[in-house]
Amino acid sequence: MKKIVAFLLTLSCFLAASASAQAPKKLVVLDPSIVEMIYMLGADDQLVAISSLQFSKIWPEEKTAKLKSVGTYTKPNIEQIVELKPDLVVTSFHSANVNESLAKFNLKTLTLKADSVDDIYKNIEEIGKITGKEQKAAEVIEGIKTKFASFKSSGLKG
Repeated sequence: MKKIVAFLLTLSCFLAASASAQAPKKLVVLDPSIVEMIYMLGADDQLVAISSLQFSKIWPEEKTAKLKSVGTYTKPNIEQIVELKPDLVVTSFHSANVNESLAKFNLKTLTLKADSVDDIYKNIEEIGKITGKEQKAAEVIEGIKTKFASFKSSGLKG
């Protein structure tokens, strides 16, 4: 029995190490909402650069203001992104046009869409998987669903 427990513990440690080794260490994120998700999940240590918004700030302002900007999310600077050598560049429909350019430099990209609330849940889940924060992603999603349910049950209209 002790050997089985020891084997299972060793296996779980190996699997956890493998999963964290696969998580990208350097993310460039070209969508402000995805940047916010990464902070919500506590994976901001993986962010090396973000795109900027022309007329507003990205939450949490005090932290995102310190990150390198690689242009706007509709017109990111490819050269700056390539220089950073990110493990993954996360784009949205606003910046998906850069995927082909980034592929020429052998950079991996992930394009996320947010056409519905379900898409947002999927995005949080996907970012959780990518960053090794699956449990936190599940908690965030559950928290959002709980808030939506409380709004619906409150009888508010509009």
